[in-house]
Amino acid sequence: MESFQKGNEKFVDEDFAGAVEFYTTAIDEDDTNANFYLKRATAYLKLEKYSEAVLDTQNAIQNDDKVARAYFRQGQAYVGLNDSKNAMVALGRALALGEDSAECKTLLEKLAKANGEDSSGYIIAPGSKEQTPTPATAPTSNKALRPTHDWYQTGTHVIVTVLIKKLKTEDVEVDISETNLSMTIKLHTGADYNLDLDLCHKIVPGESKHKVLSTKVEVKLKKSQSVQWLALEGKGTEGSGVAIAMPTVPATEKPVGSDAFAKWDKLAKDAEEEEEKENKEGDAALNALFQKIYADADEDTKRAMNKSFQESGGTVLSTNWGEIGKEQTPVKPPEGMEYKKY
Repeated sequence: MESFQKGNEKFVDEDFAGAVEFYTTAIDEDDTNANFYLKRATAYLKLEKYSEAVLDTQNAIQNDDKVARAYFRQGQAYVGLNDSKNAMVALGRALALGEDSAECKTLLEKLAKANGEDSSGYIIAPGSKEQTPTPATAPTSNKALRPTHDWYQTGTHVIVTVLIKKLKTEDVEVDISETNLSMTIKLHTGADYNLDLDLCHKIVPGESKHKVLSTKVEVKLKKSQSVQWLALEGKGTEGSGVAIAMPTVPATEKPVGSDAFAKWDKLAKDAEEEEEKENKEGDAALNALFQKIYADADEDTKRAMNKSFQESGGTVLSTNWGEIGKEQTPVKPPEGMEYKKY
């Protein structure tokens, strides 16, 4: 499956957040594949999101309870949550099913010793009547079970996402004011998830919106000023953010070679189609284009983009390392504008 393979590539590149996104897509396409959950759990462990890792290992085990590595990852996640009892149960099950990782055995022995117990008493296959430790369960505290939220920004918007699967539009209530975002989500358990954010800067409620997707709720907040937010919440004042200078990309600074031109043109076309589909504003579409170019670029192209953007104060973005690597990149503000260093 393409999304799963892309997740693996992101994982190898140590882009664990990106890996989670692709693994989530793979799970949406096939939620019966234990390996998809297991790989996402491993990425969550790298991100130190232990509650999410526990839940993913449980889903993996539900689909295939003979996967030793799923119990091993579950044990590691419980260690991250400081739950040594359930960690020992999971690690013992992993070893009983044939987990050959020396780390698994060492970790179980270390935990058992710290708790004054014999590690061999935990090496029992799942479902065995001889098993005495308490079964591994998901964290019971409300804090551990809370869905996670994250945010990022473009030149014109702040985007807040809450990761919850398979929601209905009617289960989500969102209230947006000039300085506050509040959200109430009816969970599958019957409980409510509440998010209340006092925003760092003012936004434009009338030009902000939200949508419910298959894996998350996304809220797109229109900035009242084109400044870089240093935080999502807080007591920022108008004018206290970092001013944004959107770079220009001169046609002469496109990468050399027909293949590079073709890639540039294709990415530009993709960005235009995406802009029409989602009605993105100019800065957001341009930002998305730059992200695609950077993600697909080779090391020299990335070096050129970073060097030109930083040295020009954000007014030039070049992909030609052959030129950019030779000298300092000059500041080139858009026509009719003056560059000022604050």
